[in-house]
Amino acid sequence: MINFVSASFKNIHGKPFCFSMLARSIRGSNVQKVIGQLGFKKGKYCDTMRKLLSSALSNANDKGIEGSLTINEILVGRGKYLKRIEFKGRGRVGSKWRAHTNLRVILKAEGVNGK
Repeated sequence: MINFVSASFKNIHGKPFCFSMLARSIRGSNVQKVIGQLGFKKGKYCDTMRKLLSSALSNANDKGIEGSLTINEILVGRGKYLKRIEFKGRGRVGSKWRAHTNLRVILKAEGVNGK
């Protein structure tokens, strides 16, 4: 029997492309190892992904799922894009877009009680 656990974050400040590059590199790996590796990397994207994986791991512990947990899927979606004012020289004004992202991770457990 295979058990699945998920966790999600919505409207995180950051570009979806940067999150998807990070998601591509860790998809299919062991969760414990990935959390350890992301702890040593700098940047807001790695820190946010580490928090999401830790949340999914605690959800698995709450459900009583034990054994080896691997990352089955990481879904990266586009959130809100907020329009902001950007002030320029000589009294001019432009517009700036602030990107937000939706993240969802699904863990797969096959192990002690998963047989």
